[in-house]
Amino acid sequence: SPTRNILLWKRGFVNDLFFKDFIFFSQRAENLAERGGGGQTADFSLCFERFRVAYPAQPLLGAALGLEDFSMFWVFGMKYRTGASYLVLLLKCLAAALFIAASAALPASALTQDGDRFYLIATSADLAEFRDAVNAGSADISARLTADIDLSANGGQSKWTPIGNPIYSGTFDGGGHTVSGYVVTKTAQEESDYGTIYYSGFFAKVGDDGCTAQIKNLILRGDVSVSADNYLRVGGLAGLVSENTDTATASISNCVHIGNVYGETANNTASVGGIVGYNDGVVSDSFHSGDVFTSVEKIRSAKLGGLAGQNSKALNIVNCCWQKGDGFGENYASAGVSDGGAVITELSSDIVKLSVVTTISASADITDLSTTGRAIVSLSPAPGSPQHVGDYILNPQVVEDSYNHDIIEVTNNNDRTFSVTPLAAGETPVTFTAELRPTDFSSEPPYFAPVSEADAKQMSMTIDIKVSEAPALPAIRVEPPSADMTVGERLALAVVAANGEAFDDFVTWASGDESVVTVDADGMAIAVSKGSAAVTASTEDGRSAVCSIKVSDAPEVPDEPVISPVSPDVEPEPDTPEAEGPDVPPSPAHAPSSGGGCSAGLGFPAAAALAFLFFMKRK
Repeated sequence: SPTRNILLWKRGFVNDLFFKDFIFFSQRAENLAERGGGGQTADFSLCFERFRVAYPAQPLLGAALGLEDFSMFWVFGMKYRTGASYLVLLLKCLAAALFIAASAALPASALTQDGDRFYLIATSADLAEFRDAVNAGSADISARLTADIDLSANGGQSKWTPIGNPIYSGTFDGGGHTVSGYVVTKTAQEESDYGTIYYSGFFAKVGDDGCTAQIKNLILRGDVSVSADNYLRVGGLAGLVSENTDTATASISNCVHIGNVYGETANNTASVGGIVGYNDGVVSDSFHSGDVFTSVEKIRSAKLGGLAGQNSKALNIVNCCWQKGDGFGENYASAGVSDGGAVITELSSDIVKLSVVTTISASADITDLSTTGRAIVSLSPAPGSPQHVGDYILNPQVVEDSYNHDIIEVTNNNDRTFSVTPLAAGETPVTFTAELRPTDFSSEPPYFAPVSEADAKQMSMTIDIKVSEAPALPAIRVEPPSADMTVGERLALAVVAANGEAFDDFVTWASGDESVVTVDADGMAIAVSKGSAAVTASTEDGRSAVCSIKVSDAPEVPDEPVISPVSPDVEPEPDTPEAEGPDVPPSPAHAPSSGGGCSAGLGFPAAAALAFLFFMKRK
């Protein structure tokens, strides 16, 4: 339709902001004129329609203004005959209108592109924005996943609208990542000679006549459940993969769908498959697990296949496998394809642990780093877990020019892992490559072997790394912050957070002068000699605190007097005055001790008592 052509044309205008497509047409016309003379008609094939330009005998200048020499041209099947000035005016107006339409159809600036002009998709919002841009008309834009994406909402599956309205004609590289948590309930449609045809899946229709399209390295975990009133093509990945021609190819490779696929139609045929509903292109090295079914009432109008509902040629499906779900009955798929003759390996539903490998997944243990952190990226086979991983992944490398070396540095650990060291705050994708030996589904199931090394495929996996500034850490202090010690004294030091938070990080202790103070690994300080020293506590993250210690000599202890022991059997001598003054009577002489008499302190009371008794006796 004209609308489709406009949406293709505008890609050229947006890329160069000028008449890119018209310049191309005029240059091609000039070349033909030089070879074959004037008056010829050149046909230029676009993706959906054919666009005819008639050019005069005189060669064109190959520039936008050179189009003034055209005397006749056709646009969208309509013939125009006009003068030079009117032609230029018409083309300029057309260019302006297309440029405005292009701005609305292309993804917003929130999506970034890599050097290959692939839009990088890391979140569910990114994926929805890309889908909406494709469905608005930018059918040929390409994308690359840089993270696993969970589309679930409110604890359940979200409803997903297929990519393609109905056509997707770009390249979608899953990079070994998984999209999960969704159910497809809508269809896209187009009119044909047979009436309306409906398409549904994660993608609607992959490719079209004259257009190259590719879906690769993608893992999907979600369901599809749709119905229609005429021809229906529904698959886990895509409703239809278009026919390959000499000038264009459409393919699905190294993809996985895990989930159920249901489709039914009220009229004509429903083609329902685990990967693709109707395959007219190429599907290779891919795997589906889950039920493929329709309603019992519509079983006669359904073509059910565990991998493809219908397949045009046997050679169009190469090295693929499907696993039955738990459903059983005539309305469930019982073979890999209903018709088309392809050989598709089947696995029983009771095999829980899969060893199937169709792609390589790259994952980081931490994707949001701080400048003080570190991440490890691992490459692993997917979706299964084979016993000998090294048999499937060969020669893993990091693409050095794929990431910003000012933000991170990546080191190959030579064991299918890579160390990511952050250098500065920022965000950057980083791409890894490896050779994949996918599962050889012609080998004995369920313990498959990989294909030969000669048949290994080069794969690329991209992840997104974000680096933020490390949060400011609380200061620390030593308790006590200062101390006075004496030689030989011991003091236990401790580190606490300045904001009062608990602190249990590893600490290194050091003395500024070990001839004055020493300190052990536990913070025990010992005063050695007189002087001053700073004892420092340091953490691994660069924080430190100091305790200032002043050491003085130990004080001198005076000698204690020597006291002779006194025998308990010897009465102590009474105190004798050093001199007897004139007013002091001489001390009386002591009578000899009887060995058990009273002490001198009892002399006067005893004498008084004796005098009293003597006086009473005389009376």
